[in-house]
Amino acid sequence: MNPSFLNLSYSLKKEWVEARWWMWTGGLLGAFYVLATTIFLPRFVTASTVGLLLSDK
Repeated sequence: MNPSFLNLSYSLKKEWVEARWWMWTGGLLGAFYVLATTIFLPRFVTASTVGLLLSDK
């Protein structure tokens, strides 16, 4: 039994190549956002970090 949702390799290669530039930019900015938050969280107080995250949205 191999469910069809587990076999994703057939379309991912095509979709990755045909992805628009803004999709890649959004992914990179999201990864930077998560990385920066995890780096700066220990340096700031948690409450101020949450405040910065909410004010950014």
